[in-house]
Amino acid sequence: NLKLTSSPNGAQATALVVGAANTATITLGNGSDTVYLGAGEKLITGTGNNTIHITKASASDSITAGTGTNTLVVDGGGSVTLGAKITGISTVSLSSATNLKLNAMGFITATGSAGTDTITAGAAHQTLTGGLGADTLVGNTAGYDSFTDTAAGLSGDLLRGFLATDRIDLTDIAYPTAHLTSAFSGANTSVTLTGGGASSTFLLQGHFSTAGFGLASDGHSGTVITHA
Repeated sequence: NLKLTSSPNGAQATALVVGAANTATITLGNGSDTVYLGAGEKLITGTGNNTIHITKASASDSITAGTGTNTLVVDGGGSVTLGAKITGISTVSLSSATNLKLNAMGFITATGSAGTDTITAGAAHQTLTGGLGADTLVGNTAGYDSFTDTAAGLSGDLLRGFLATDRIDLTDIAYPTAHLTSAFSGANTSVTLTGGGASSTFLLQGHFSTAGFGLASDGHSGTVITHA
């Protein structure tokens, strides 16, 4: 087992911890640390803002969060399901093309790689961002998820499980200039949003009427799409 102690004067030191495939417990202090978890390990974070690397083999490890902000990086690709014992993560980032299924943590943001990813929400109030590549983003049946990306990032993506309580946020198409068109494309609906010289075309699984779409400001520099 490994325990990192806090600096006596409150200063934040940083550490790099590389775990192994065993049942060790790693306890972090007040630094902003980077941890590579091996399969079967347990991590207890501290007050720092930590970066935690896992793979498919360690996706069922136990992560107990402290008061810091923790980013989870999924390395190695493949099909990865986050285990229920992973808690207290604010952001999940994919380093290579991955089929990722989130667990039931609410208010988490998952960001894809530059490759072709599939990201599936595991609960309501999760934010899915595919990034570059032709990604598939799957909302949870509980609704209230957000599909959020730039115009370039969302272009070519397929959004599945899009419900009336969900929202699509194109962060770099300003609402006052935004214009939406849509058309059925086989079993899907092709949606194009343009504005301010930017354009994004993506697919929604299922048929959605053009009249049902609504546009609004996201409160920043983008446009939110909903469908009633």
